[in-house]
Amino acid sequence: MEDNLLDYQQEPVSSKSIAIKYGLILGVVNIIFTLIILYTGLLGNTIIGFLGYGIYFAFLFLGMKEFKGDNNGVMTFGKGFGLGTLASLIAGLFMCVFFYVYLSFIDDYLLTFMLDFTVTQLEESGTVDQNAIDMAMSIYEDYLFTPLGYSILALVSGFFVGMIISLITAAITKKNPEVPY
Repeated sequence: MEDNLLDYQQEPVSSKSIAIKYGLILGVVNIIFTLIILYTGLLGNTIIGFLGYGIYFAFLFLGMKEFKGDNNGVMTFGKGFGLGTLASLIAGLFMCVFFYVYLSFIDDYLLTFMLDFTVTQLEESGTVDQNAIDMAMSIYEDYLFTPLGYSILALVSGFFVGMIISLITAAITKKNPEVPY
């Protein structure tokens, strides 16, 4: 009986250290995944894009599972969401630095691909005239499809995608502590 009381009163393990660990792992895995996509010609493949979301889900799930395991099977929704959000921010920072270095010093093909892809999508939609496309592409080319612009986009999109996936994953994996009566 006394052991159970001690387990219940034990200081919970911090979600911060687990979030940092899984954020670093997710960042490295995302970089490897991105390099595979870039060098195998799979850039723009929708199914591969969904696989990227699956990678986020898998590592956030593993982080939350580890946190629960270290905390007697307990993890509130808030703790899980916070863990996933911090891990996503760290992974996003990794991708931000990676894209800046890669696009600035190694290969800027991705920027050309994204610019061409965007023009094609706008032209095929038939809802935008050529002058509007030219104006939009001028802005994109000057600000968004630059190493710095794309790096910031990677950080922001990785963070928000991670937040959404964290909401879902935390809702699935949460287990509130039992309240003694």
